[in-house]
Amino acid sequence: LVWSESEKILPLLQDIQDFLASSRKRTVTEILDNVKAKILDKVKAGCIKSGDDNENNSDDGISEDGDFDDYYDQDDDDDDDDDIEGETIERGPKTKEDEEDDDEGGNFFGSDSSCVAVQRLMKDLKAFRKDGKKFGLDGGPRNDNLFLWDIKLIDIPESKLSKDLETFAKRHNTEPCINLEMMFPPDYPMSPPFVRVTTPRFKFLTGHVTIGGSICMEMLTKSGWTPTNDIENILVQIRCEILSDPNAQLDLNNANTAYTQSEARAAFQRMVQRYGWDKS
Repeated sequence: LVWSESEKILPLLQDIQDFLASSRKRTVTEILDNVKAKILDKVKAGCIKSGDDNENNSDDGISEDGDFDDYYDQDDDDDDDDDIEGETIERGPKTKEDEEDDDEGGNFFGSDSSCVAVQRLMKDLKAFRKDGKKFGLDGGPRNDNLFLWDIKLIDIPESKLSKDLETFAKRHNTEPCINLEMMFPPDYPMSPPFVRVTTPRFKFLTGHVTIGGSICMEMLTKSGWTPTNDIENILVQIRCEILSDPNAQLDLNNANTAYTQSEARAAFQRMVQRYGWDKS
């Protein structure tokens, strides 16, 4: 998946391919550090000479002026575009359910995750970090796992739901937000992620949230999915779908009881069967 027309750079790219294909799990920082060490540092040291007399340009658009460094540092003009490694998502102690989620979600470079999926998720993450909060979205990957995200729907406009969220937040000393979990398949974006509410619990049949916490949207099934959807677009549509129900409200007597993944998947299966959507 990595290519160059330069015969001098190709051996370096092969080293990177071998690094990515190794069995050990890698973090975003490790990957970018390796790429930087293999290519950028050697370019700056003059180890790779371009056939062009223009010394400011090298093969594949990597310039000595630091274009690659700009991507590596992920600098954007938006002040909200935080470094990927610099922000953690507040989360309580890990439960048995969390461990099951981690196992099923796979880790950053699990054996069955594709480089295409990783590249797309990194691209989506960068865009999400830049603009997500503008659309009432916050969060990101859990523990450097690109295939498992924790998301918060924030800044809920005044409604029955917002009032319930404020009540819930005061009772349990937490934020007035809707917490989601996104699990991405190894072939993302060819297949949709599995998205579910974790907390708080909704009142039955409100907010387009199933009794198990999954989201009732055809877009999240094979029938309605398109690979052009990115993470920000998915979450904006989910947020709009939940807020489009004027009767959306919480089950305040049980709001702090988290939905489990097993009940979410069971409810999702019932939903696709009921509407004749394609889950697979």
